[in-house]
Amino acid sequence: MNQVFKFSSTLAFLLTTLLVFPQSNSYVNKGNKSRLKIYVDGIGFDFDYLREEINFIDFVNDPFTADVQIIAVEEPTGSGGSNYSVRFHSRTFNNISDFTLNIPVIPKETSFNKQHKFTNTIIYGLMPFFNETSSSDNYKLHFELLNDSTSQDNTLSDKWKNWVFSITSSGGFNVEQSKSGYNYAFIFKGDKVTDKIKINNFIYVNNRVTDYKDLGYVYRYNYKYAFSKVVYSLSEHWSSGITLYPIQSSYYNKRFAIAAMGALEYNFFPWSESNEHIVSLAYSLGYEKLFFYKKNYRSNIQENMPLHRIYITGSTVQPWGDISVNLTGSEYLNDLSLYNLSFGADFSVRIAKGLSLTLNIMAISIHDQIYIPEDSYTVEQIISESIKLPTSFELSGSIGFTYQFGSIYNNIINRRL
Repeated sequence: MNQVFKFSSTLAFLLTTLLVFPQSNSYVNKGNKSRLKIYVDGIGFDFDYLREEINFIDFVNDPFTADVQIIAVEEPTGSGGSNYSVRFHSRTFNNISDFTLNIPVIPKETSFNKQHKFTNTIIYGLMPFFNETSSSDNYKLHFELLNDSTSQDNTLSDKWKNWVFSITSSGGFNVEQSKSGYNYAFIFKGDKVTDKIKINNFIYVNNRVTDYKDLGYVYRYNYKYAFSKVVYSLSEHWSSGITLYPIQSSYYNKRFAIAAMGALEYNFFPWSESNEHIVSLAYSLGYEKLFFYKKNYRSNIQENMPLHRIYITGSTVQPWGDISVNLTGSEYLNDLSLYNLSFGADFSVRIAKGLSLTLNIMAISIHDQIYIPEDSYTVEQIISESIKLPTSFELSGSIGFTYQFGSIYNNIINRRL
């Protein structure tokens, strides 16, 4: 009798232990999760289209209640298009690690094709999670071949050799009783991007003229800027490059200036992970020659200035938000009192359920305004901001909060009005 009692007591204890303290598993039992709750975080998505096409999940508006969080990061490609890195992150399914799928989008891709690619990629990525739910037994997968690509030659030669060009131009005018004016702008880009080399060429022209008739003052603004940059990929962490950039600007009292810089950069993370995080350090050394419209405050009409710069950049995109920080310092080597330090940061962080903080700040310590003219400024130049004024610092920033509450589900679509 005592043995039966001991056996019964032991069995009851084991059953109680299993019920009250369930074993830790690396998977979620299908009976514990019927429908996936998904939160989509990123740019480029048409959420109405996603809700219409993906009806086997629930879209929620709070990442803290989601089973799967989808994070999209856009990166430009060498063709002028984009590559969207779509990361799938789950707090619910411990047996499925984070993974990333890519969506290449060609330049001028139609909205329909773009959304079709986005939708298919999200469906493919959700399959491992959907398989862990009980509702997966109620669905049958169906694949349809949209076009037969097996007969196409996938080794077509590229007659442009990865070069992509674009030209943009614009112009306008305005006429009032007391003033009239015109403006025009022009942009040219020529880029080549491969795994080993990146070449960027850029030309920008902007001219504005305004005639204040009653004041007898004509405001003129001209800005011409260009750069040509070649960057070589030395390894997964190291890069080197050369940059040449000329400029002409009435605002900065530069009749013509040109600088040539050589640079070396190290990324502490592999560049293949740049869609998730970057921590890079770069150093450049070069020479700048300047010709001024008016003599500068040093009574020179031209300057020859060797210079160097250091760049520190960090960014990360995570389920809790994204942060980007950069620090830049430059200095003229023949006059160490002429230097410039700048700090910039952008934050977007989820503080709590439904609450997000956005913050950006830019601070610059300016001690290299070698272009400042020795002449005093006229009242018209100051009011019209037609020329850069002396300053030792610039500071700008903004802060914002977003709080969302109410129903977490948002599957319903209503496009009326």
